[in-house]
Amino acid sequence: MKLNMLFLVFFACGLMGCSSTTKLSDTNSGKKPNYNMKFLRAMNLENENSKAVLVLFHVSPKKKEDFPPVVSMKLGYKISDSGIEKSINISKSKGIVELQLFDKSIREKSPAIYNVIKDKIDINIESKFWILAFYYFNSGDEAVDKMTMTYGLWEKNNHDIRIEEKFEFNVE
Repeated sequence: MKLNMLFLVFFACGLMGCSSTTKLSDTNSGKKPNYNMKFLRAMNLENENSKAVLVLFHVSPKKKEDFPPVVSMKLGYKISDSGIEKSINISKSKGIVELQLFDKSIREKSPAIYNVIKDKIDINIESKFWILAFYYFNSGDEAVDKMTMTYGLWEKNNHDIRIEEKFEFNVE
């Protein structure tokens, strides 16, 4: 129920055409993953019971045989420009961060997210891709304006390799 309410707020903001910027850097000495991960959008969501930041990424293969990668539960994040980056295990975060993964079925499974990203990717052209939806549940009183996330997926063909990328972005 909580996420359904957030999706409704998210859908409304998506219709307003909000924008954001991103800066991408690699945190692994120049190594590049066997997949492409692109920041799509970050926005504040709010209802009467909770506040959250929704951050969306598009993941696609560089080579079809290397896809899909394996989801990682390690996430680094920093809110605004102050403070230090925190590292957490999403599965043990006690509701601080949640992750949802979508594929081509995103139009049916999450129409609200699909309506926001449909102008950024064409799901009819791409045969394999993921949309990663991170929800950071904000306990503060003010909306988040900037955020940094460090994240990487495990390589499909070598589960010992996980290359993190750092994304810095404005939150709508």
